[in-house]
Amino acid sequence: MDEKELLTQLVTVSYTKTDLTRKLRVLREFLEQKYYSRGGQTLADFLKVANCTKEDASALLSLKSEFYKSFTKYNSYPLLNKINRLLNKEEIIHVYLPYEMEDAEKEKLGIWFKKNVNNKVILELIVDPSLILGCAFAYKGVYHNFSLKFFINSYRQDIRKLLDRYAQNP
Repeated sequence: MDEKELLTQLVTVSYTKTDLTRKLRVLREFLEQKYYSRGGQTLADFLKVANCTKEDASALLSLKSEFYKSFTKYNSYPLLNKINRLLNKEEIIHVYLPYEMEDAEKEKLGIWFKKNVNNKVILELIVDPSLILGCAFAYKGVYHNFSLKFFINSYRQDIRKLLDRYAQNP
C-alpha cells in the first residue's frame, strides 16, 4: 500500500484529526518497539500496555494485515512522515461547538458525518464559547453558522419590533 491508501485506511477508523494524529503516534510507537527494541511484541500485546484509549486500540486492531505489512524497518519513518504530510493537505471540516464534547458524543458526530456527508471526512472540533445553542462549521473556506446567537443577531430588528408590539399591547 502507498501512503495515500494507508491514510485512507486510517481515516476510515478515525473521526477527528486529533483521533487520527493520536493513532499515528501509537502506530509509530508500535513500529519503534517492533523494529528497534528487543520487545518485538505483537500489536495486540503492545496495545495492552500502550498509552492509548480502548477505542484507538480497537481501531488499530481492526486494520487488515496488509496495512501493517506496508511498514518495514527501513521505510516506517519516511512512510509515517508522508502520511502526516498528506493528512495536513486533506480537506477538513472544522466544527465549532460551544463546549468540549465527550468522547461518546464525538464518536456519534463522526459516525453521522461519515454516514451522511462523506465516509472519508476528517473533522476538527473547535471549542468556541461565544456560540450559543448550536454550532458552526467551515468547509472549503466557507463558514456556516447555525447558532442561536447568529440567528438572534440576524433578526435583531424583527425581534425588537415584535417585543415592542408586545410591550405596547400586553
